Amino acid sequence: MPGVARLSRRAFLASAAACALAPLVLPRGLRAAQPPAGTQVPAVYRTTVGGMEVTALSDGWFDLSTELFPGADPAAVKAFQEGAFLPGGPLRTSLNTYAVNTGERLILIDAGAGGVFGPTAGMLPKHMAAAGLDPAKVDLVVLTHMHPDHIGGVATAEGKPLFPNAELVVHEAEWAYWHDDAARAAVPDDVKAWFDGIRQAAALYPKVRKVADGAEVVPGLTAVALPGHTPGHTGYRLTSEGETLLVWGDVVHAPVLQFARPEWSIAFDVDADRARTTREAILAEVADGRTLVAGMHLDFPGLGHVARGGEGGAAYTFVPVKWEHAL
Repeated sequence: MPGVARLSRRAFLASAAACALAPLVLPRGLRAAQPPAGTQVPAVYRTTVGGMEVTALSDGWFDLSTELFPGADPAAVKAFQEGAFLPGGPLRTSLNTYAVNTGERLILIDAGAGGVFGPTAGMLPKHMAAAGLDPAKVDLVVLTHMHPDHIGGVATAEGKPLFPNAELVVHEAEWAYWHDDAARAAVPDDVKAWFDGIRQAAALYPKVRKVADGAEVVPGLTAVALPGHTPGHTGYRLTSEGETLLVWGDVVHAPVLQFARPEWSIAFDVDADRARTTREAILAEVADGRTLVAGMHLDFPGLGHVARGGEGGAAYTFVPVKWEHAL
């Protein structure tokens, strides 16, 4: 294979012998244990989809109470958590975003929570810097939907646009819902605050493009209708050189529960029944099509495949991508 380093048995043994003969002498100052770092390394992971480079970027995490899944059986929840070697109680949930470099455009799919979800979120700027990505060079911020943990990160702590040269792209039904005064009046007061914050964040961007189902945002990036979680909840299909990735937004919030039991919807769904039917349909589609998927709340980097069946009578199993050493 061109470009792949080979190590023969003879070369390996010679190298090992040389290492064994070399004396291990460390200066006195280097013998002391280093204090623990106490923090994780930057959460950045790259892959390719044909000619496109995709960078998974973490905005952080938050904890979800299992009580937010009202249709879930507590005994089954406990069993799934134990089977995944997870403690009982709240579910640690990732906040993922994806930067797509098409060669001509730099596109960010979702922007994370920014300062909206407390100190465990808002890490996108730090992780973009670690990945060598400049927010000022982002051409498009494409939103799967407008919940605060997806649009909150478009603003800086000072209330300025983090992506000053970007166009905001969102499904037309999603924009209409969050800007509908009648819809705002119909929800509890704490959700009214969501409407207000979403409108304020969106207003930072004078360039807004509202797309319909199936719209081609740029060549190779197409909107896929996945309604229910919100009225205009949208996935985005990347296609290049015969390869495909579906970034599906919030089809799944709790991987340990909802792959096994797709019928369990989360309380944040605007239309729980429609979210369930959407989830069941797209899981079947990507499993049968062996399609690579990415999800905003799948364990970072949130990339993998869906397989039918699993332990404990699970409907589906998520198979994360393995670490790739080279793109």
